[in-house]
Parts: sequence; structure tokens; C-alpha cells
Amino acid sequence: MRARSLLCRAALLTMVSAACGNDSSQPAQPGAPSPPASLVTANDNEVGIAQTAADLALTKVADRNTVRPGEDVTFTITLTNLGPDAATNVTFGDPVPDQLDFVSITCSEGGATVSRSFCTVASVASGASVTATLVVSVITNPVRSDRRFENGAFVTSDTPDPNSSNNTASVQMHIIGRIP
Repeated sequence: MRARSLLCRAALLTMVSAACGNDSSQPAQPGAPSPPASLVTANDNEVGIAQTAADLALTKVADRNTVRPGEDVTFTITLTNLGPDAATNVTFGDPVPDQLDFVSITCSEGGATVSRSFCTVASVASGASVTATLVVSVITNPVRSDRRFENGAFVTSDTPDPNSSNNTASVQMHIIGRIP
């Protein structure tokens, strides 16, 4: 499928190049439009493939950070596409840590695929946001060393992300109280 897509792009670029007078085997056509700057390579005589990019930013909040064994916690994970292009095949969510048990997840995007504690969305437009609401339960027998922990979330996409520093988000959690 990818090879076919690249072949189609190459054919399209050949046609654009010829129409714009950039093909050395074809005479330049008077009044032909120039290709967009994103398609012109450094030597201005070759047409290249425009690279799409989408800066995906993730935030995560908990309805509370201090919990007792057996209590539920709700995390809201928000993915925002800061652009400039749409992002495709976007997966985001929370790899639930050992101190928590998965209860449920919902995704604000109606066509999203939900798998365990992650949402997968076919496409997120530039400027759009998608939210996952994850409910977990605190395990009833956490060992003392596991009572303070960081719970993270992450996002991946088939579209290149020029700023990976905002692709993760986390919250600090503290389990208190006696085991019921």
C-alpha cells in the first residue's frame, strides 16, 4: 500500500514538474504556475515530496491524587493536535501501573477504537482535541514502597511529530490509609 502511494506521488510530482516547466526534457510553458515552496527543493529545479507533520500535545489530570486502597480514580487525558497538519493513526492512553486496576475507558471521538486503556483515532485534524476518560481502582494490597508513584500517559502517531517533548504527561499519586 505504501509503495503504491509513493508511486502515485512520484507520478503526480512528475506531472506538476512538467506543467511548471521544471522538467529539463520539456520546454518551460509561459504563464505556468510555480510549485508551492514546500515542494521545491534546495536547487529550485526539482520538485520534492512535502513532509506532513503534526505536533501532538498531551495533558493528564486526576480527579484526586491522594487515594485509599479500593477507591476509584478518574484520569482525564487530553490530546491536542497543534498542527500544522492532521495526524493519522493516533493512539493515546495510559499503561495502567501495578498499583491500579483497570475499570473502564471512554473516548470523546465516536469512531475511536478502544483497547484496554488506550484510544486509537484514525485522524485528528490540526487544532482539534480528543479526550479519553480512564477509570481505575487502587489495589487493596499495595506494598509500602509502591504507595507513592507517578502515573503516565503517552501518544503515538503515524504522522511525524516535530516536538516529542509534549507527547507524555503524568500525575503524582499517593496511596494512604490502612488496607481494608
